[in-house]
Amino acid sequence: MASTEQNTTAFDETSASRPSVVAQAQEKLADLAEPLKDKAVEAAQVQKDVGADQLGHVARAVHGAAQELESEMPGFATYIHDAGKWLEETASDMRTATLGQLAGKVRKCAKRQPSLVFGGAILTGLALSRFLKSSAPTVKPDANGSAANPTSY
Repeated sequence: MASTEQNTTAFDETSASRPSVVAQAQEKLADLAEPLKDKAVEAAQVQKDVGADQLGHVARAVHGAAQELESEMPGFATYIHDAGKWLEETASDMRTATLGQLAGKVRKCAKRQPSLVFGGAILTGLALSRFLKSSAPTVKPDANGSAANPTSY
């Protein structure tokens, strides 16, 4: 009977120490994850700023196209200028808003106009695939007609 009591006591001590071991592991994981989270936020911030700059370039191009159309189609040019103004405002919002605020705006937009977000996702996917294709190394066939080692130009 004494051995049963020893086993029960040992089991209770092991069970009691488990929460502290789990808590210590969670704390260590949190400590390790924090620098990774900071780097991810920093990278996202840089990409957000780059995206805002690119959107600003697009807005200027839209305004330029509208100016060219003003003499031939003034009404249509007005709509194009309005689109350019909206792009400028969006770029400005991207520069000043936090990542969380931007995510909230995207969520609201997705709820109001899901087709717009879906279309934007499709266009983003197409642009990304074109970028990846253009940056992929080319493969030259060797003398036997099989693919040789990829080379970049």
